[in-house]
Amino acid sequence: MITLLISALFLCIFGLAAVAACFLLGITKYNGPAAGSPNEDVSVHVLVLGDIGRSPRMTYHALSIAKHGGKVNLIGYLGELSHQLKQSQLANP
Repeated sequence: MITLLISALFLCIFGLAAVAACFLLGITKYNGPAAGSPNEDVSVHVLVLGDIGRSPRMTYHALSIAKHGGKVNLIGYLGELSHQLKQSQLANP
């Protein structure tokens, strides 16, 4: 019984040491370009869990990103278009 507890303790210690080594060695570190760097175009997917026309906050976010030069993909149900989306479609046919 004691040997089983000791072996479980060593197994936990070994597992924690392996996780710590991964973090310290930077295995999970992202090495891509920095977020918001001027060399990279911004591409955003806005996921709306429902009718896009009834989510004004998400449409405002999408329009703001698009106005600042980003590429936006709206994902959701197209029931009724919001007032602001209708205006932007009329302005940019």
